[in-house]
Amino acid sequence: MTPLCWQLDPRNQGIFLFDGKYISAKGKKVVVIGGGDTGTDCIGTSIRHGCTNIINLELLPEPPRTRAPGNPWPQWPRIFRLDYGHQEAATKFGKDPRTYEVLTKRLLKSTSSTGQE
Repeated sequence: MTPLCWQLDPRNQGIFLFDGKYISAKGKKVVVIGGGDTGTDCIGTSIRHGCTNIINLELLPEPPRTRAPGNPWPQWPRIFRLDYGHQEAATKFGKDPRTYEVLTKRLLKSTSSTGQE
């Protein structure tokens, strides 16, 4: 299997594969699997490219708004956060793109309006 190799093109801040093809989310429906910094970077970049819709699938449940009793200081606070990518999605599409407690096993192409098998 050939690895997917890419490089930044400083002329337009885009990402190009070494074969010269440009990776863009323009006009596409985007699914981001996973969260954290990488997930929110993918969300923000897809929106700036001009995606038509975005969904972010999160494995874990939605965190509480305040620290839980089992998460005391000095542990990192496991609380709900709205990062820049989520805020950009909410501004553009009217809602937070995250769907929680989703275990992704595989992606299927579907012709149904719900997108489910």
